[in-house]
Amino acid sequence: MVFSLLLDIIVGILIIVPVIRGAFKGFKRIVISIVTFIIAALLAYLLSSIFAQPVYNAFFRERVLESCKSAFESVDPVSNAQQLLSDYGIEVSDDELRSAMSESGNAAQSAEEIAEEYGLSSSGFSSELTEALEQKLPQAFSEALSSRVFDIFDYDLSSDEMYDIIQAASQSSDNAAEYVEENFISPLCVSIIELVLYILTYILVKLILKLLLFVFGFDLKAGAQSVGDSVLGVLAGLISGLINAAVYVMVIRMFVNSSGGALSLDFSSSVLFLPIYNFLYGGS
Repeated sequence: MVFSLLLDIIVGILIIVPVIRGAFKGFKRIVISIVTFIIAALLAYLLSSIFAQPVYNAFFRERVLESCKSAFESVDPVSNAQQLLSDYGIEVSDDELRSAMSESGNAAQSAEEIAEEYGLSSSGFSSELTEALEQKLPQAFSEALSSRVFDIFDYDLSSDEMYDIIQAASQSSDNAAEYVEENFISPLCVSIIELVLYILTYILVKLILKLLLFVFGFDLKAGAQSVGDSVLGVLAGLISGLINAAVYVMVIRMFVNSSGGALSLDFSSSVLFLPIYNFLYGGS
């Protein structure tokens, strides 16, 4: 509810401000503003989409992988399985356990099968191991992302994702780090970088376009010349505001989609944002 309200307030501002500016600045100024906005927004969208991933790969990926590796060194399913087996009085070599657990889709189940080969009759071993690992994985995620980021985006791992991480971690902390980086952290970081690049590129292009207009003699300070000019300015301002709002919705959707599921939006109670979103994307 609060998030929907915030989205609606921003949409309202984006629509109302150009209308007010149109009344004072006149039709010509608003048309120029619309054209420069469209050019800046398109260039910012294209460039941020192209360069977000390369920027992440060049400046952040290695550090993220190191952070993930360090965090997941404490989540070694083989060591945890060995400890549990030891509690049952069963000693299994690291190589045997690691070989079985790293090749299976359900590493915990593979460990249980090995335990049964050594005479363990308890059928709950797999559940015990999975439960022990499930308690450690969130902490590893928190360390890899930093606890603040982890709390904000509130990762909720599915069973399949949990099994995949356990299997990767059974192979090595490097494999677990690469899996988590590729499937969770990279999409989130790229989406944030893409948003930042969009904003910076938009501002830069707008400044360049204003400079070009000034150089070519456009009067950027002239106001409305008559009542009719103000009325046309209001209409042009309304169009400008709707374009602003549409681009805002597109940027929010781009940000969410590129996060790989780390971000989700609930704007079902929105009054302004939702209709524009549905118009652009058909409610998808």
